[in-house]
Formats: sequence, structure tokens, C-alpha cells
Amino acid sequence: WHPPSRQWILGEYCQVVKVSYRDGSADSDLTLSGGDGDAVTVSYIRYGGPASAAGVHLGSELLSINGDKEAFRFQDASCILSFCDTPDIDLEFKAPGYATGMEGYMYLQYDSPY
Repeated sequence: WHPPSRQWILGEYCQVVKVSYRDGSADSDLTLSGGDGDAVTVSYIRYGGPASAAGVHLGSELLSINGDKEAFRFQDASCILSFCDTPDIDLEFKAPGYATGMEGYMYLQYDSPY
């Protein structure tokens, strides 16, 4: 229950943030943690870099690399960006906040037998 809005909130609002690197510099702009089957999240972000300017925050979850949403999840996060096979990297993150004028998601948190 969210008293100020007098509504039930069933999950978290977040926005999808897209960051493109055309020079292979993703590993110098941010550091990832997690992986090996767990969520991959941002543990360091360079102030003023492309990810910071796009709205990525510490703790933002990595959703995809070059459109692939699964393969990177089972790798060690410290190696994901340095072993990308192309200098052109497109990353998508789930960042906290409301999507204003762009595509966003609401992640529902529930426990159901169905």
C-alpha cells in the first residue's frame, strides 16, 4: 500500500536504459558484478561516461548485450565486457525510476501457485 497515492503497488517501476559503445570502451566505463546464474548488476560506473549520461545507476541490472538476453548470465560478470567479440556493444539495463516518454516496465513481485 502506498498511502500518498492511495494505491497498491505490486512491484517496482523501472526504465530500460540503452547504452551503445562503438569503440570497445565499455569495460573502462563500468564494472559488472554477479553472473554465474545470478543477476548481473553495475558495481562501478565512471562519472560522465556514456552509461552515466544515459541514466544507468549503481545496482542497475544488465538485461541484454547486443540483443542477447541469456548467454552472458552464466559467465563471471568480471569477464563479460572484456571478452565481447566485437568493438560495437549495445547494452540494455533495468534502471530504477519511472519511464517518462520512453519504454518502461513494471516488474511484479508475487508468489503464486499458478
